[in-house]
Amino acid sequence: MQEVDAAVVLQQVVLLFSTQSILNNIEIIEEHDSEVLRIYCDENQIKQVFINILQNAVDAMPNGGIIKTQILCHDSEFIKFRFIDQGSGISAERIKSIGEPFYSSKEKGTGLGLMVSNKIVHEHGGSIHIESTVNEGTTVDVILPIYSSLLKRD
Repeated sequence: MQEVDAAVVLQQVVLLFSTQSILNNIEIIEEHDSEVLRIYCDENQIKQVFINILQNAVDAMPNGGIIKTQILCHDSEFIKFRFIDQGSGISAERIKSIGEPFYSSKEKGTGLGLMVSNKIVHEHGGSIHIESTVNEGTTVDVILPIYSSLLKRD
């Protein structure tokens, strides 16, 4: 675990996805609050979470579209990483099962990506929230503690 720049971590993952997004006719737009915050995390684990979310977004948009990534101040102690896609969306019934092991709507999916992502985020003192509308898209929020708020707790 180490202190890292939240924006840099997300930018590195978006860069990793740039080729795949171009091949799938997907544009990734990054929006960040002016104040870039730092988080205390296992950088590789948080990158894995972002990779899982972006991969799900790309898979949900076979005809292309836009994925928007945002970094927002959630409150004085947390930062919100938001991923918004224009994919096929998830029904209310299916959203209840997301994150369960081996539950997947993908032909070759294992259902382990979001389960592992949930575990990683919770181990970092955060949470994941998913909102979706069928045929409109999905918004995934990853909320993590800001580094300075962790210092106050000690």
